[in-house]
Amino acid sequence: MTDKLPGLRADPAAGLSGAQEMRLWQADVLAEDGVLRIAPPTTPERLAGARMLTNARVLLRALADGPVTATQSLGNLPRSFVKRMLKEMSWKPEQLERFGLRDRAFANENEVPDLEELRAVLGVAGLLKKRHGRFSLTQRGARMVAEKQAGRLFALLLRTYFGKFNMFYGFRWQDDPEMQERIVFSLWVIREIVGGGETADGGGTAAARPAGATTREIAHLVARDELLWGMIEAQQAGWGARHFPDVVASVILEPLEALGLLTQVPSEGSGPFGLVRDWDLETRWAATPLFRTALTFELGPAEPDGAAEDEAEWAAFVPAEHVTAGAAFERYLADDASLLVHDVGPDIHLLASAWWAFLDGTAAAPRGKRSGKAKAASRKRFSALQAVALAPAFVASVRASEHPDEPGPSMFAATMAADFAWWCAEYELIPQSMAMRRAEEAQQAAWRLSRDMRDVMAREDGVIFGADPENVLAPPARTPPARTPPPASGGAGHAQLRLVPDTRAAESDASRIARLSVTLMETAPPVWRRVEVPAGSTFAQLHTFLNVAMGWEDYHLHELAFGDRRVGAAELNDGNGPAVEDEQELTLADALADGHRELIYIYDFGDEWLHRVQVDAVEDAAEGVFYPRCTGGARACPPEDVGGAYGYALFLEALADARHPEHEEQTLWCEEVYGSDTFDADAFDAAAVSRLLRIAATTRLTVEDFFGAE
Repeated sequence: MTDKLPGLRADPAAGLSGAQEMRLWQADVLAEDGVLRIAPPTTPERLAGARMLTNARVLLRALADGPVTATQSLGNLPRSFVKRMLKEMSWKPEQLERFGLRDRAFANENEVPDLEELRAVLGVAGLLKKRHGRFSLTQRGARMVAEKQAGRLFALLLRTYFGKFNMFYGFRWQDDPEMQERIVFSLWVIREIVGGGETADGGGTAAARPAGATTREIAHLVARDELLWGMIEAQQAGWGARHFPDVVASVILEPLEALGLLTQVPSEGSGPFGLVRDWDLETRWAATPLFRTALTFELGPAEPDGAAEDEAEWAAFVPAEHVTAGAAFERYLADDASLLVHDVGPDIHLLASAWWAFLDGTAAAPRGKRSGKAKAASRKRFSALQAVALAPAFVASVRASEHPDEPGPSMFAATMAADFAWWCAEYELIPQSMAMRRAEEAQQAAWRLSRDMRDVMAREDGVIFGADPENVLAPPARTPPARTPPPASGGAGHAQLRLVPDTRAAESDASRIARLSVTLMETAPPVWRRVEVPAGSTFAQLHTFLNVAMGWEDYHLHELAFGDRRVGAAELNDGNGPAVEDEQELTLADALADGHRELIYIYDFGDEWLHRVQVDAVEDAAEGVFYPRCTGGARACPPEDVGGAYGYALFLEALADARHPEHEEQTLWCEEVYGSDTFDADAFDAAAVSRLLRIAATTRLTVEDFFGAE
């Protein structure tokens, strides 16, 4: 279907069996014995094109000379060390131009995003740490400095960046978990299409393509959460679906180039368009020899593992009571056995009729036999087991007949078949393994529908993900989305948010409060709080409430962000980074009135603690209740300067294991911070947090604060 659109690549996954595609989608990039196998050369000379590896070794060797003291304000690498890294690391000329550092004598770490990101990745990989305000190597990091470890370090960097590190670190807004979880699929797709090939042009004839693939073409095929990107487009001013290829290039393609796996092929096209990088959307990316030799994908056989055993089980399966397909399906529909039947209504009956018509003209031949004349099958004698076994063929027939501009019936048919299969399995009419197989096929159908819908969007809206500008009409001018709350769609939170006033709430107005859910991102199990604050709170007050509720000590700088706006203290506007709005002037009610229901709270730019703040509801304050207050939460706040989310994970792991190489050091550090060598990660007291919030809001102590409540 994609070949019908000029400029779009055919989906290489179309040539895979369902089992192989499923294995790609479910692959874990961190599993060394999984689908993705990495076997790079072991010497730095043969890995010279991997700039990220070269720079990682420079940074590790520098820290091997001794600890480096972090800056007091931001908690990151000091200027003198950054200056040294700019001289010793490998940089492309355009990188220095982009940073504006070619003629500068010094720079802060946050002015060199590639260095800041590399330092964070090495921390996530467990190669460096920050303790007592100083950066130093871990024992594992010290071992990785050796030249003979170059290959292992390369593999560790690749798996860490795509598997553990948040690829959206440089954007500091909503990440896409699906895009990261499905990264092995995306890497395979990229490897397949950057090697050139042929496609069909607008006239239907074969036309040779240049080697490689453009940013647009690649972005069209990578895995992502369609709903999430639609929400971002609707909520962020100036954002559009056409920006997505730019994101793909930033978080996937350029890191692959830095790892020496891709190279840019100069081509004519539009000017630089990257949000934070130096390429354009028509840049053509080609695979390097390292990509073709160091990375392999073990897709396995066309049939899923255990297929023969499954089919033997199906053939031998005898239901406790013989039930025809017709009787089973009628009972399934009559019982409202699933939300699918209840919600969809008549549409599922249309598919049911199509299914019966299919079964009437299809023989219940054993799986894999394609020869011989099909015999008519009577649905009266057809068993539920036979019907579910034939479901994939039914879905394929629906897919063959659906209109290219209206994809979706086949996905719905696969979902119906899977839902019916689980109902049959529950009543022991079919084996569980058959129901699981139908569920996997329904998931694949949903992914295919997602890719088909992109093609429809590209056709209707001109250039979004890949059509050549000369071959399509330019999209009509769009009015920027109104900055108003979305309509209520069935949820108390949405309905309450519509009551937020369009004008600013006075700071002294305590009649409205906002209920917030605050989650410390990248902690597992998550550290979270539920707090209620006055809706008219300034962002300066909101920072205080969030900081206290989580358990931080306000030692470091902070920032809040919503949509495309950034808010913080005046000291952030020092000329070393993007300007922020004054947190003393802007209120939470301002953000709510513009329709924003999610904020990001950043604390400590060195450890980079990111908090997702979700507005659950806005409602009238209860009489006699003091706000702000904490109404729920879980787990203790991590220690200050522990090294971010991944340093905290290392801290907990080392404390719990006396044989851990970092156990002694972490235990001593814990005793220095808490006066004890133990740390209770599960400790949380909502009443105590509420008391601290009251003190922070009033700056006054009461008798109960000293002697406790009666």
